[in-house]
Amino acid sequence: IAENVPESWYRTKLGILLELEEYRLAVDVAKTLIEVNPDRKEYWSQLSGIYMELDESRNAMATLQLAYRRGLLDRGSEFTQLAGLLQQMEAPRLAAEVMQDGLEQGFVEPTANNWEMTAGAWYQARELERSLEAYEQAGQLSDSGKIDFQRASIMTAGENWEGALSAATRALQKGDLSESQEGNAHLLVGMAQFNLGNLDQAEQAFIRASNYGTLRTAAREWLNHIEQTRQRLASR
Repeated sequence: IAENVPESWYRTKLGILLELEEYRLAVDVAKTLIEVNPDRKEYWSQLSGIYMELDESRNAMATLQLAYRRGLLDRGSEFTQLAGLLQQMEAPRLAAEVMQDGLEQGFVEPTANNWEMTAGAWYQARELERSLEAYEQAGQLSDSGKIDFQRASIMTAGENWEGALSAATRALQKGDLSESQEGNAHLLVGMAQFNLGNLDQAEQAFIRASNYGTLRTAAREWLNHIEQTRQRLASR
């Protein structure tokens, strides 16, 4: 009946609908509030939360993303929530950009976990250099060698032997690795040393790797390869 409905009336109606768990009806009211006052972050957050209650993750993500683009997000939890939803929607590049932006602006706390999440998103987006940079940040903040082991694996795949050697060595020094990770770290050290021409150091690393049951065959193949390399060099 009212010609000019106050914003507060819509807020009251939204509150009543949420109390009654009438989420589908609440969507329209939340959208109206956003139209009335698009710069009020609370309304975007409420709409996103309503979509989550309705198990509509894509709509929840789109709502938060619009709020992000308007520059309304200012809490670390909002950045990580949006990044998580983007990853669920198989948009790792956008997730990485949101996390990186949040970290660089200081909204997201620069913890090992947050940097690792950023690194993982960049890796999924096939941005290996940016992924390694983020993993480096995460590794510096972590007492565990698991992040450095991940870095070593990525750099081995990219044939960055010096980087792989440094990361794998640091992973072993820090520890807190599973038995499989520890064995593979020795194997990565051996591969890096071999490709850097350090056969003696490579041999020592492969001998250590051979003590891990699942890696015994691979380590022995590398040891045979070292012996063949030495014979070939000696015959020149």
